Amino acid sequence: MPSIYDEIQSWATGGGGEGDPALSSSQINDYLDGLIGQFATLHDDTTTLPEYAEERPNQGPFTTLQDLVQYFGSGNLLLEDEFGQPIVNPLLHIVARYSDQLESEVYDVYIGYNE
Repeated sequence: MPSIYDEIQSWATGGGGEGDPALSSSQINDYLDGLIGQFATLHDDTTTLPEYAEERPNQGPFTTLQDLVQYFGSGNLLLEDEFGQPIVNPLLHIVARYSDQLESEVYDVYIGYNE
């Protein structure tokens, strides 16, 4: 697994590497949202969650994409197609929100399904 510093560089450049120009903060956020959207359904708030979604606490909110991938990977919840590309798991729901306490975006995880 890449280090958090390698991941930050990738996020800042939209998947690029050292020497590539950095994206704006809104472009970085959009890039991260796109990465999360490859394996889970991303929500802006809890009103769009499925009726039967249950929160999965993590000793506090998840703070990085790496946290989410490790958590879902440890539960065998990350799905891939026959070419090894991520597939959205319909059970995985993530609510992105801003934490005043941490002064950054955090992620609340929900497992749920539509009946």
